[in-house]
Amino acid sequence: MDSLMIECQTLLENKSKPSVQFNQHEELIQINSELKHTIEQINDKFQNIVATRPDLFKDISEETNERIDSFISTIEDQARLLVKLQTECDENAENYQSLMNDLKNSFGIYRQQIDDEYRVKLDEYIPSLSRITHEIETQTSDYSTMESTNISGEGIQFFETIESNDNEINTWFDASPVIIDKDEIERQQFHDIDIQYTLIPSALPEQLTNEIRFFESQLSTDCSTQTDIDTVKVEEIQQVKDKIPEVNFERTTLLSTPNGNILENLDQIKLFIESLQNEIKEINSSFDTYRNRIEEENLIKMEQLKLDERNHAGTQTLDLSIVEEHQKIIEKLQETEVVYQHEIERLIEDRDQARNFITQCNEEGTQKRSNYEASLQSQIRERDEQI
Repeated sequence: MDSLMIECQTLLENKSKPSVQFNQHEELIQINSELKHTIEQINDKFQNIVATRPDLFKDISEETNERIDSFISTIEDQARLLVKLQTECDENAENYQSLMNDLKNSFGIYRQQIDDEYRVKLDEYIPSLSRITHEIETQTSDYSTMESTNISGEGIQFFETIESNDNEINTWFDASPVIIDKDEIERQQFHDIDIQYTLIPSALPEQLTNEIRFFESQLSTDCSTQTDIDTVKVEEIQQVKDKIPEVNFERTTLLSTPNGNILENLDQIKLFIESLQNEIKEINSSFDTYRNRIEEENLIKMEQLKLDERNHAGTQTLDLSIVEEHQKIIEKLQETEVVYQHEIERLIEDRDQARNFITQCNEEGTQKRSNYEASLQSQIRERDEQI
């Protein structure tokens, strides 16, 4: 009988020690600690960014989500500014080209007008010279005829007429230098205008080119400064994104609506982690409650067994009933242990699913980050090529 009681007590003690449950509990606690450590690292990185670049988070609360929203908004503003600067550069280039074309057209019209006026004046002077030459030839012919026919008073009068005509001719020739001078002056003016027309188009492109180069140098300086700012911001975003791969888990249902917004994905991951933490806390609490209840029941049963042993030490039938009762208790404990083991297995499965899900999120975040960086680099190269 004593040996049978000792075996029953030993069996109860062995069954009441949930070593497997403790191991599972410790593993859950370790996972919880890892999750907390990851969240703390992400928060520390944000705090480091805030400390090194406080100007990026001016008038922003200390909430991590709001800081990430502000950070992404700043990058979007810089991208829009780059597009605006590129648009202004293109518009200025078009304006300069249009101005150059207008100047060329204006010089062409002006030169055509000068050529037309020059031809009109020549057309006016050529008939006058022909008429005067014809009159001189006519008078000379008349003079020769008069000289051959008679040298009388009429001839003297003719000579006087000729002399008068000569005086008129001399007067005309005296006045003609003024006309010739005016014509020569106009020709010189036209020649000077031609020279200016030739020089201005050659000097204008150089002047416009210098102005365009000066504008491009200023724009390049502004774009370079802006690119440096954008590079710093991209590096800071990269530091934030590099923290995501530290969560080495994956779960297909973590992101209910996955998209390209890394901020929304982080929010969903954060909510899932918080939910998982709450679930772990509930499991731990339930496990502690269940363990305490089992221990209390075991203590009560053991006390009851001891009391029964003292009250019925001499009764073999009672001993047999106690053994049967012990056996029932053992079977009940075994059933309870099986149920608890199933619960532990379910928790382990949920944990593995959470790990797989977060690993998938990590890969998706890495892919999205790579796509974003490639797109940003492409935009920067296109902007540099256009500049």
